[in-house]
Amino acid sequence: MGAEFDIFKRLPDGHPLWVKAVEGLEEARAQLARLAASSRDEYFIYSVKNACIVQAREASGG
Repeated sequence: MGAEFDIFKRLPDGHPLWVKAVEGLEEARAQLARLAASSRDEYFIYSVKNACIVQAREASGG
């Protein structure tokens, strides 16, 4: 069984950049939180199964 979710970074021009594949929504959300906390970029979780964005998160600006 492959990864259920992909994490992407949204580039300044609006295009997505694939970051990593993750198994499980809980793990995907944890990875998203870590990435957003350490960057000014926007990241989002994409569900491979449902072909949609599950959650997006912008950095806190810190």
